Amino acid sequence: MNNYYAKSVIFLSIVTFFSGCDRRPQNLTTAKDLVIEYYEQGDFEKDVKNAVDAAIRFFRPRICCGPESAVVFDIDDTLLWSYYEMKHIQFGYVPKLFHEWVIKANTPVVPHVKRLYDFFVARGCTIIMLTGRRFDEREATVENLRKEGFTKIDLLITRSDSELTMSALEFKSRHRQILENKGYRIIATIGDQESDLKGGYAHYKVKIPNYTYIVN
Repeated sequence: MNNYYAKSVIFLSIVTFFSGCDRRPQNLTTAKDLVIEYYEQGDFEKDVKNAVDAAIRFFRPRICCGPESAVVFDIDDTLLWSYYEMKHIQFGYVPKLFHEWVIKANTPVVPHVKRLYDFFVARGCTIIMLTGRRFDEREATVENLRKEGFTKIDLLITRSDSELTMSALEFKSRHRQILENKGYRIIATIGDQESDLKGGYAHYKVKIPNYTYIVN
C-alpha cells in the first residue's frame, strides 16, 4: 500500500452490494468471504492475466523503445503482492505492521505482472518504479524486487519526507510530470489504484485489480 497519511481502506465488495436506494451494506464478514473467494479461487489471477495479455497484444506490433521510452510501475499490489499479509490482519491497515513487512523484503510477486515487466525489459524500455513507500524503505524494497526477479530498475522513486502528506494521486502525477519534463516519454503506466493512473502524463494504462483497499 502507498499513502501513510491519507489512506482509505475500503472494501470495494461492500460498495458493490449497494443497490438502488437501499444504502445498507452487506455484512462485513460476508464481504470479506467474497473477497477471499475472489483471490483464492482463481478469479484474481485470471483478471490479471487478461489485463497483461491485453497490454502485450497492444504493444507487440507497435512498440519500439529507446532510452527515452519509459514504463512506470507501481509496486505494492502491482509488482509485489500484499494479499496474504492483508488477510492475516483481517484486511485492516496498521502502518507499523506494513513497515515491518516492507523491511522483511519477502513479499511475493503479483501473478502474471512479471511477464509484462519482462516484455518491456526485452524491448529495451526504461523501467521506472514509482511507489508511495518511504525513502527509508528503499533498500528493503530493492532487495525484495530483486528476489522476485525484477533486476532491471532504471529509476526507483519513493516518497521524501516532504511528500508524506501528499495524496497518492498528487504524488504520482507530479512525478510523472517531472519525468516527462526531463525528456522521458511514458508509454505505459501500470498500477492497482486509480490514483496510480489518473492525473495526466500516463498514456496506455494497465489496471491491476485490487478489491482489498483504495488509495486516493
